[in-house]
Amino acid sequence: MIYLITDTHLGHANMVKHCGRPENFTKLIYNNWAKKVRADDTVIHLGDIAWTAADLQKMMKLPGRKILIRGNHDKRRTQEYMDMGFVLVADELTMDFDGMKVLFTHKPKFGHTADINIHGHLHSLHREDMSRLYWPLSLEHMGYRPVALNQDVLHQLHSWAGRKHIPSLSELVAFRQDYLGAPRLVDYIGNTLLQLDKAPELVISAGETITIPLSELIRFSYGPEHVYMVLKEDFFSNHIADKKLSLCKITGSDGHAAEATVKACRYEVLENSAGVTGKMVIVWLQTRGEARIIEHVKTLLSIYAGELRKIYGERLVKVALYGSYARGDYRADSDVNVLVLVDGREDELQKFNDALFGMTFDFNMENDIDIQVVPMSTEYYHKWEKAHPLLLNIKEDGWICYKKEG
Repeated sequence: MIYLITDTHLGHANMVKHCGRPENFTKLIYNNWAKKVRADDTVIHLGDIAWTAADLQKMMKLPGRKILIRGNHDKRRTQEYMDMGFVLVADELTMDFDGMKVLFTHKPKFGHTADINIHGHLHSLHREDMSRLYWPLSLEHMGYRPVALNQDVLHQLHSWAGRKHIPSLSELVAFRQDYLGAPRLVDYIGNTLLQLDKAPELVISAGETITIPLSELIRFSYGPEHVYMVLKEDFFSNHIADKKLSLCKITGSDGHAAEATVKACRYEVLENSAGVTGKMVIVWLQTRGEARIIEHVKTLLSIYAGELRKIYGERLVKVALYGSYARGDYRADSDVNVLVLVDGREDELQKFNDALFGMTFDFNMENDIDIQVVPMSTEYYHKWEKAHPLLLNIKEDGWICYKKEG
């Protein structure tokens, strides 16, 4: 039997605060795993295993052959995980089940070409890409136990894939993830509201423009292939429900306007959800073109740099954004890559790592962002600054979030 589990975060106390887990969730996971899984079963772990080395070692003693789909908090080298007992370690894995191509990843892979993408990472059932099939797994909804990929489950996945059916949140909850009962508000609308200074506009095919007042907008996000929003139901019914949309316009805080052509749209009414105080409608727009507003990310990184100063003090030399967000060619599933340059030797940085990675996790959860941080000493930087590809890329494309004066 193949079992699936994800985002165990064993020994990570802050999961109680951020995800509403019970105090004893680590023990629950151990006990549930031991009860369900046999020695000859295979467990595919979709990433973010453990916060401490002791908990990781304890998990490796649980029954089953273990495959790791590396998560953003699984920082060890591949060989280390293999030496611990994993039979396979990969960033993603594709398997064929009777002609159905299933892609296993930690984060949802937007724009995937498989029949279905099974993933974790979100700690909710929230989805933004409604043009492809995903099965998001949330350990909180799974009751802190592995889910069997048995014939009943595969039959349902085959049914969705064969019909190209995108399940509703209620269907996802009913399908092996009903531990919490009805969907939570976070399952529908994510964690935070993207702050907009100017109301977005929708253009219908007849040329009429519909301006969405910020007071009617509960949640808004965007990506290379989608625009996603949650609106109050009355406004949606009165102004949008019967319209054929052709264009979405978004204006950033710098006054720059971006627009995206609407290829398809889907609506879903929020119902039977804990925390919903009034009727709301989720609107997914599949788009062509770019609807990108990076100023929001830069604002958050300035705040993040302030948190870094609390950890490193006067040792903090520079904080730089690099990679796809710095170049402007990021995708919906791109990380926000950040280099942290710290005064001193490389071996001196180790004592700060627990505080750094703990603060970064909390910051990501509280601000609905996915910062991947790389700490680096000035000793290492000065040795390799003229040869290391990463450092050369930062010099060419990087955006400096913070630089020490003097």
